[in-house]
Amino acid sequence: MADIEAGSVITLAQSGAQWGYRLLLMQILLVPLMFMAQELTVRLGLCTGKGYAELVRSGMAGASQWLSLRFCCSVVSVRWSPR
Repeated sequence: MADIEAGSVITLAQSGAQWGYRLLLMQILLVPLMFMAQELTVRLGLCTGKGYAELVRSGMAGASQWLSLRFCCSVVSVRWSPR
């Protein structure tokens, strides 16, 4: 969300050129949710002193634990993949 670097700016400019204003409503709806998720993650980290993975391991069990961590890893791997 707060990742403004050369690669992000180029990608955003290309998607803006391709899609124009057609995705603007989606952005307006999703930005508050992204802020909430980031704020909650920061507050959990500050209050507990643990990272997301540690909190999932200690607070969840079984399949839900695996699913949550797998989703987190897939988001990170997609984000770091070359475009």
